[in-house]
Amino acid sequence: MPSYPPDLTDAEWAVLEGEARAVMAELVQAAGRPMVHDLRATLDAINYVTRYGIEWRALPVDFPPHEAVYAFFLRWSRRGLPERLAGRLRGRLRILAGRGELPCST
Repeated sequence: MPSYPPDLTDAEWAVLEGEARAVMAELVQAAGRPMVHDLRATLDAINYVTRYGIEWRALPVDFPPHEAVYAFFLRWSRRGLPERLAGRLRGRLRILAGRGELPCST
């Protein structure tokens, strides 16, 4: 598959993959249907849509089908999973920076 500017780099995917798969496991438990398309390609497709502001139907054919990408986006969004994924990654970054996983509330 060709690469596009908003695609995740291998280094970004290495950081994101474990957390994304953990969130996917939560989604499969909640919804019961396993994902058919490649997770990284699906996330790259969502990045493409959000970066360029295109319609879902205008996704290049190299990505999974636009119906599948949009359905995945809706399933994740309705359950607040993007925010939970961002929170997990933020916690990891805070720990790597030598701080606590969560900020102290004062």
